[in-house]
Amino acid sequence: MDCIQPAYGSGPDVNNAAGSGWYTRADYIEILRYAKARHIKVIPELEMPGHGRAAIKAMDARAAKLTKAGDLNANEYRLSDPEDKSVYRSVQEWKDNVMNPALPSTYKFIEKVTSELAAMHREAGAPLDIIHMGGDETPGGVWEKSLPARNCWPKAGN
Repeated sequence: MDCIQPAYGSGPDVNNAAGSGWYTRADYIEILRYAKARHIKVIPELEMPGHGRAAIKAMDARAAKLTKAGDLNANEYRLSDPEDKSVYRSVQEWKDNVMNPALPSTYKFIEKVTSELAAMHREAGAPLDIIHMGGDETPGGVWEKSLPARNCWPKAGN
């Protein structure tokens, strides 16, 4: 099994230096119910387009697995352009952690994540009226050699 290096206290078990990975759906709903009972508003943050390495790698692996199985929708939630030869480095030294906003599949992924997030809030009986979308730390050089991105945005001076 291939894994990516955990970063920044990955997961709920702070005593596990290797990272415990994630909160389950049930964990999140429990957090929401706990907060609601104490009149605390939970404002989830979805880091994108930067800080998206885990999601990008997961969707790359998903696409590879489904492509191998012959699924025609394998790239449905793809967050990166496999042909993108752009060179960049984030402040965390990543060269592959920024979602490509020129891909329709990126928006399909965002719609899926936000709809699932809203469903968990409904199940917990906790309102969801704000989602923070991050949007910071997108380094220079990103998407410069992505054909979909180059086709979306005019060149400087045009």
